[in-house]
Amino acid sequence: MNLNRFVLLFFLIWFGYMFFISDRGLYAVDFSKKIEEYFVKLDKALLKNNLVKAKEYCSKILLLDSNNSVAKEKMLTIIERIEGQQQIDDANRKKYQKGKKVYWIKAIKYFNKGDFVFAKDEFKKILEIDPTDAKALKYLEFINKKIDKVNSLQTYDIFKQGLNEFNEGNYEKALSYFNAVYLADPSKEDIQNYIDKCNYKINEVNRTLLYRASSSRIKTISNKKIKEEMEEVYNMGLEQIADKDYKTALETFNKLKLMANMNKVYIYDEQIDNYIRLSKEEISKQLYEEGEKLEMEEQLQKAYVKYELAAKYNPLNKKAKSKLEKLKTVFSQKI
Repeated sequence: MNLNRFVLLFFLIWFGYMFFISDRGLYAVDFSKKIEEYFVKLDKALLKNNLVKAKEYCSKILLLDSNNSVAKEKMLTIIERIEGQQQIDDANRKKYQKGKKVYWIKAIKYFNKGDFVFAKDEFKKILEIDPTDAKALKYLEFINKKIDKVNSLQTYDIFKQGLNEFNEGNYEKALSYFNAVYLADPSKEDIQNYIDKCNYKINEVNRTLLYRASSSRIKTISNKKIKEEMEEVYNMGLEQIADKDYKTALETFNKLKLMANMNKVYIYDEQIDNYIRLSKEEISKQLYEEGEKLEMEEQLQKAYVKYELAAKYNPLNKKAKSKLEKLKTVFSQKI
């Protein structure tokens, strides 16, 4: 009886041991498959530069197999990359915060002076760094309510200045004021008429001066002499362009164009037009730069006239036109 019990106990222990071993083997197989799946997901996460997810899968592998050398190596690499990215993020954050501070100082300075257009630009730069900045959004909301077109009083004052200059024979100055009024209020009665009058007077004066200086001789000299004189004037204009004396060059090439039209000699026709255009563009650039300098010195009225002249010489000068629009709005806030 004791022997039977002993045999039964032996077989129970043996079967239990065998079951335990087979069960461990089953788990080992499961672990191996799971680790392989995690490695696939880990590599995909690394390809997408999702370091947080990659670190998570690496940790799961090491939980199943703490001695896995590949997972350990990848974990070290992931940690280094995370720390490196954190350093870059910290550097960028400091850089953005510094830039944000600079924009804030400028924005508040403009705002306190009532220069809302320029303040608006600075607040927009802040929002490019941090679109959720509540203070910048609040300031912008206030500014947008304040900004409006130049009011009728401002337009009337500029128009009066134009009339004074026109009556004194200063047609170019008068034209700059009338153009300013037109930009502010194109529908203003008679403004286009005054602009046309100024242009006519300016052209009339130029024609008279040029005619007096040249007509008495041009009509009597031979065609050959005309060409020689035009060549001399043309070379003079080229020298002025080379010296960057664009205003004088513009006068020279306008004179040459008049000579060509009066005598019907068009040997430099295309070159004359090109150099007239070049001179106007360069004069426009110079006037724009002078306007910027005056603006930095807070002489906004003078800067406005410079920008207006720059746009007159080169209607394609977008920077000058943009400055004019901004200054018009600034003036409106100070009335």
